[in-house]
Amino acid sequence: MNEPLHHPMMLEALRKAGVSDEVLSQAVMQSERTGESLPVVISRLALADDRTIVEALADVFAVPILPESRVPSAPVLPDVFNPGFLRSRRILPISVRETEIDIALVDPSSPDALDGVLFATGKAPRPFLIGFDLWRRAYSALYEDGKTAEEGEGRTLGARWTRAESGMEGLSLDAPAVQLVESLIGEAVRAGASDIHIERKPTAGLVRFRIDGRLRDMRRMPPGLTEQAISRLKVISDLDVSDHRRAQDGRTTVSIGGRPVDIRLSIIPSAYGEGAVIRLLHRADIALDFERLGFSGPEQNRISAAIKRPQGFYLVAGPTGGGKTTTLYAALNTLRAPDRKIVTVEDPIEYFFEDVHQTGIDEKAGLGFASALRAFLRHDPDIVLVGEIRDSDTARTAVQASLTGHLVLSSIHASDAATVPARLKDMGVDLYLIASTLTAVTAQRLARRLCPDCREPVKASQEIADRYGIPFAENDQFHEARGCSSCEDGYRGRVVISETLTVDDVVRDLIREDAGSDAIRQHLETTMLHDGLDKARSGLTSLSEALRVLEAS
Repeated sequence: MNEPLHHPMMLEALRKAGVSDEVLSQAVMQSERTGESLPVVISRLALADDRTIVEALADVFAVPILPESRVPSAPVLPDVFNPGFLRSRRILPISVRETEIDIALVDPSSPDALDGVLFATGKAPRPFLIGFDLWRRAYSALYEDGKTAEEGEGRTLGARWTRAESGMEGLSLDAPAVQLVESLIGEAVRAGASDIHIERKPTAGLVRFRIDGRLRDMRRMPPGLTEQAISRLKVISDLDVSDHRRAQDGRTTVSIGGRPVDIRLSIIPSAYGEGAVIRLLHRADIALDFERLGFSGPEQNRISAAIKRPQGFYLVAGPTGGGKTTTLYAALNTLRAPDRKIVTVEDPIEYFFEDVHQTGIDEKAGLGFASALRAFLRHDPDIVLVGEIRDSDTARTAVQASLTGHLVLSSIHASDAATVPARLKDMGVDLYLIASTLTAVTAQRLARRLCPDCREPVKASQEIADRYGIPFAENDQFHEARGCSSCEDGYRGRVVISETLTVDDVVRDLIREDAGSDAIRQHLETTMLHDGLDKARSGLTSLSEALRVLEAS
């Protein structure tokens, strides 16, 4: 193994950046195989974001970080430096003085990079650290006329991390498809999209982004390029490129702007060819506290009281894309403590906690929610998170787990909090077990958040009040979207609208008696409708948006 690939200080820095020993050993093997330095391998595989890597390297190697503002706008000493030398060493000349030259480098443990600069210029190199993604963009702009530094290799997206011994797979699709996929994902990330839809139409391909819960047409593409893009997505997600007749699901992690973005890919056939939906998950952007998600103070108190019990069953209900998983992560973040063993079974793992044992389900290997949950109960956990209650086996196992002294958190598809006991009953759970274990249910929707720069106050019409049976006060003031340069159409981001049913003795008796959802609903302290109205009055969302998401449920 070459010394720079496992320099002790380099390993120390990467561990400090949060790279585990298991992943680090695989990265070292990959580094040996490709000849790439460890910071480049870690960045390409999106195992840590570039900023974290650079900060850790700077601390351990005592080398300053190059500010992005110091990246030159034109090549420095172009007659002296061969672009191939700069690319192979991952370095960038920054500025030159009489006896010194400032050099940005990705790997501070490589001795031959600075020795080569000294030999070529006769000037003493002064090193600065630069992240691989920033180096790549700067090199492309300065020495490749804006082209990708490794055009045709498909590595600008970052390669997938697999269990295969080969590690980074060489990708040989045509460059236009490689660049298109990179462009689409980068554009979607910058726009704050949660999903990319690639749809095959009779004469073209249509690309749409889901932003703040709503689809927007973005571009049309020739049919041939659409097919190439979908094939490219299959390759990076480890799917069968040759199979065009059945649905396929895959996942991967890519690096955009030096930050890891998790991708879930769904491919389905259609009358005109295959279509793809790409779910984007920005790990660093997940809000992990209830206040940032938009829960009101009383709602936070109700949820906190439920999840701080030593045992029981807490559920989050709502539609697909309603933010249930993020709410569960916020609860998990609240509960983390050194004296607690927390295990999760998820599909997929969307946010990684260093002190939580997390497992993604693998149905092909026989590891589903129920089987994983039964196995985890033998690990002596205090708290168990089950990504979703999908079937009767998982429901019964989760209830049994909460009966045996565990706190179980999960999500379920239900229209509101009061209908959850009936959903569990339909899944085969006995009513007396539901009443004994269920501690609280939070039902929620996500509404688009009003742009604070252009929202404007309005009076609610009597027509709306009559239509929804809402008792507006005479001086009630709401807010509506107007639109400005800071937002697309008056909205920016999303806010939760919720209701939490606390299962007290009265509600517990109603569940045992199978009294029905209407009777249980009477014991809600607040409803999603009232929470939506309060958020519309405060200007967090508009009245029309709050009513839209609640009416659609």
